[in-house]
Amino acid sequence: MFEKVLLALALFCAAVALGPPPMAAPLNTAAGKPPMSKAQPTVKARPGSPEKKTDGASKTNAPGEGKKSPSGKALSEKVPVKKAPPGRAPPEKTSATPPAPIPATSEAGKKIFADKGCGGCHATSGPEKRIPVTERANIKGPSLWYAGSKFRPGYPAKWLASPKAFRGVLHGTMKKGVTPHPGLSPDEAKAAGAYLESLRDAEMPSGVVPSWKKIPRRVLRRARILFQKKQPCYACHRVKIRKTVYRTPIKLGGFSGPHLIDAGLRLRPDFIAAFLKNPARYNPNGRMPIYSDKAFTRLSEKDIIGLAAYISTFKEKP
Repeated sequence: MFEKVLLALALFCAAVALGPPPMAAPLNTAAGKPPMSKAQPTVKARPGSPEKKTDGASKTNAPGEGKKSPSGKALSEKVPVKKAPPGRAPPEKTSATPPAPIPATSEAGKKIFADKGCGGCHATSGPEKRIPVTERANIKGPSLWYAGSKFRPGYPAKWLASPKAFRGVLHGTMKKGVTPHPGLSPDEAKAAGAYLESLRDAEMPSGVVPSWKKIPRRVLRRARILFQKKQPCYACHRVKIRKTVYRTPIKLGGFSGPHLIDAGLRLRPDFIAAFLKNPARYNPNGRMPIYSDKAFTRLSEKDIIGLAAYISTFKEKP
């Protein structure tokens, strides 16, 4: 009996020395699993919402992060910047002032005439001298020393802005072709036209051809016979005329001389008369017949005036 008491006392002392045993976690009666720890709670994510990661520290999103624009792109994405292609510098913004307008004066036109090198093809002083036939191929353009007496007002500026050939052959030759002529800007053309109109033949008379509203019938009939039958002028000059009184106008004629289709819009009637009287004064190296010579039909003063008035009625577009 005494031995049992000692054994119980020894066991009690050993238990006090070792301490109480660890308590086992109670089982979940519903699923047979231990309950979840309170230190690590879990939250179920909603369907379709982005999954959040928790690493024990709270993390806040930067402004705009995770948001989307109406187009569906994230606001945090960088917008691509267009760059200039390699080897080409981006255009620089310049604040250069536009050039000053060119005054439509003969002084400004004379400067343009010189700067463009127009004097290399066109003479502005005359009358010119007759040269040998072998040297005429070097002539590149018609003389302009009498341009103001030849052309109607405003025509030089209009033509220089949109030049068109007058002949169907290369100038100074009989070779078929068109000699190109450079054009000018509207301001340059007006200034150059003013300069050309200032060049006049002081000896050319004015008021020779009457300013008829309607050419007298007998004058027109005589001029038409001379122009179409006795010469005929359209062998060298392209025209648009009626072969008889009742036929519609047609284009016909040669290309070796300047066309006369729009002669009434281009040429002054007094110049046409002066040229018919003395073509050697204005074109000494040309092929125009001299009507005071025995080899050609002699024309009276009335015939020349009638022809000039008749040619001035040609006002078709070429």
